[in-house]
Amino acid sequence: MVRATKRLGQHWLASTRLANDLVALIDLSEGDRAIEIGPGTGLLTAALLDRGVQVTAIEVDPRCADHLEAELGHRQLKVVRADIREIDEELLPWQSGPVHLVGNLPYNLSGPILRWTATHRERLKDAHFMLQQEVADRITAAEGSRVYGALSVQMQWQFEVDILKRLSPGAFRPPPKVRSAFLCLRPLRETSLPPGARRMVRAGFAQRRKTLSRALAAAGWNKARVGEALSQLGLRPDARAEMLSPAEWTALVELLGPAE
Repeated sequence: MVRATKRLGQHWLASTRLANDLVALIDLSEGDRAIEIGPGTGLLTAALLDRGVQVTAIEVDPRCADHLEAELGHRQLKVVRADIREIDEELLPWQSGPVHLVGNLPYNLSGPILRWTATHRERLKDAHFMLQQEVADRITAAEGSRVYGALSVQMQWQFEVDILKRLSPGAFRPPPKVRSAFLCLRPLRETSLPPGARRMVRAGFAQRRKTLSRALAAAGWNKARVGEALSQLGLRPDARAEMLSPAEWTALVELLGPAE
């Protein structure tokens, strides 16, 4: 059996039953295609294969890649030895249409992988990720929540988000020091972010104690124009970043445009 490596942030599912339970939460049909990021010892991989899914497993650890090929290589599985952030996209099975994306992600790489996912959302049916619960809570948070922030807005601009299951450290081997959550991301294909959208949101949340007018003024937007835009949206002049819903952020970006 392959041992988890701390350097790679590996915490693998501890049971086949749990892997099957998680895969059952995904809307799958026989013959579907899935990309799995970081399959590790292959419990999720095997559960996907048992559902008749064709799996392309992206694994950077050669020990795990060898294990997958030895244990599951006779099935509908293609193992690609690569880092998903640097992969040759010609190796991915989305030429014939959108695919599922699945992964028990190394928690130290969740940010870059989420950005990669957002960049490629037009090619995805959905994405199902195991993440640190704190990150999943931030992604799904509603305006006004203590953990609502730039990540919440940016992900909800592009996906319908939902936490499907929460897991204790004991569900993994070795157990992490934090709780985890199984998150579903369904692409909102009609979404096209206006120029400067991400920069504006980051600027608004960068100084959470300031009003939005002051925070955006410090980042290059005209303070008076910000106040006028907030008024047009029916928002208070002293509104702060966390008070705006993703839809209100979209409207604000469209009214203000890029920073001056």
